[in-house]
Amino acid sequence: MPAIPLAVQLGTEALSILALYGVYTQSQHHFPPGPYGQVMAGATAGTALALTAMPFNTPIFPETSVEHRAGLPGQGWRNVAKAASGYACFFAVAEGLRTGIYKARLVDASRTGSQLPPRSEDPQWHLTNFFAGGVAGLAYRAATLPFFKGPLENPLLTKSGVGILIGTFVAMGSLMTGFGWADTAFNLEVHPEKWGKVEH
Repeated sequence: MPAIPLAVQLGTEALSILALYGVYTQSQHHFPPGPYGQVMAGATAGTALALTAMPFNTPIFPETSVEHRAGLPGQGWRNVAKAASGYACFFAVAEGLRTGIYKARLVDASRTGSQLPPRSEDPQWHLTNFFAGGVAGLAYRAATLPFFKGPLENPLLTKSGVGILIGTFVAMGSLMTGFGWADTAFNLEVHPEKWGKVEH
């Protein structure tokens, strides 16, 4: 497999992430709020991400070139299924974690008679998004394991596996932090009422 120019890979990743966020946000209009809607929206967004990357034959974020070569070359539909499965799991876990942590903070604040700052101005909210995204990134890895050729060719089981998992935690944590910031900064949340239900 010929080397992919770095500029092409970075440009495709940026375009793919925009597609992921846009489709995830917009597809939620058609799904009910809650875990099932997040799974369906995540699968739809993952499909869009894979279809964006496929014409350029670039890795599907957050995967590396090493993993891309160890995947299933020539099986484009498998890459789409892998991304759909991975991001369905990712968004379900990330949304569940950050909502649960935020709810716990609200309960604690009510006990002390204090108020949390607006989420867009709350450093702990951004840290929550990073943590939730990082943990969900590991769930993404678990969900996509069946789509590699086999255990002997899975980069996660090589010496570089730990580094790949750490990189996944950081990359997916940063991804969710960016999504959370965009949601609050530009008022793009599709189901903002879920936070009202938590807060009250």
